[in-house]
Amino acid sequence: MPQVETPLPLDDVNVNKDGSHWLYMDLKGYEEYWRKHHTSAITRDVWVYNTSQESHKQLTDFEGEDRYPIWSHDQESL
Repeated sequence: MPQVETPLPLDDVNVNKDGSHWLYMDLKGYEEYWRKHHTSAITRDVWVYNTSQESHKQLTDFEGEDRYPIWSHDQESL
């Protein structure tokens, strides 16, 4: 059975190897993915979700789009 882990709209989730942290893009609204030089109130930011603490932390605040977060090979950075 599917299980809801969080009610938040997450996009492009990237889970670290032990499953304790998730990198993701937030979804504030709809915007065409390929729109160049987009800046507005709905641009995406990158966040990390700590599963043990059930807490979210915003990692980026660039005025434009921050997308497709991935963990580094050593899982210590993105």
